[in-house]
Amino acid sequence: MHEKGLAMDHAKTNINVTIRMDRDLKRESEELFKSLGLSLSTAFNIFARQAVRTQSIPFRIDASVVGVDNRAAAFAESYMDEYAEDFQRLAQ
Repeated sequence: MHEKGLAMDHAKTNINVTIRMDRDLKRESEELFKSLGLSLSTAFNIFARQAVRTQSIPFRIDASVVGVDNRAAAFAESYMDEYAEDFQRLAQ
């Protein structure tokens, strides 16, 4: 199949997914991902691909950090800083 056909096949496999998320977390996530050159959709796709690839959550989940907001902030800071270049390459 030629290149144009591959693009058409890929487009047919995309679906919309709806998730529930705290409004402030969504806003903060969008700001963070935008600063990394990513959309929220691209960031979630990167997460899902890595989870499938490794058959695990692609970061450590640690109950020692108290509070959902603190965990999200700690994850965003450590994980995104460590893999920012990888995310930008994948987004291209």
